[in-house]
Amino acid sequence: MNIRVMLQSAGVKVIGQLMSEVAYRKSVTAVVRAGNAAPAAETYVAYEEIAEAKRQENERRMAGRPHTPVPEQPDALHILVEEDDGSDRVWRYRFEAIEGWSLLEFGIQLPPGD
Repeated sequence: MNIRVMLQSAGVKVIGQLMSEVAYRKSVTAVVRAGNAAPAAETYVAYEEIAEAKRQENERRMAGRPHTPVPEQPDALHILVEEDDGSDRVWRYRFEAIEGWSLLEFGIQLPPGD
């Protein structure tokens, strides 16, 4: 799924592709591993595992019966932004910090028909 948005926070407009919290946390871990803080990367793996467990619990709740507690609501958007130099940056914006947003593109790849 490809969802591109433009959002404004602190007067700055940012355009990028939404990403899951799990993908965001994996990206942060990869950056830490690639840098001079590589020995600390294992600490970030625990955050990946927490995000994955939260996703699995929310999926379980969505598949549950009507009395099952609702899934935990997200508290931030995670965005992949392509910089002018061709590099990618990931950003996490708490909903309270977002002044406004606009949906730019929404695409779904469907499997080929039989």
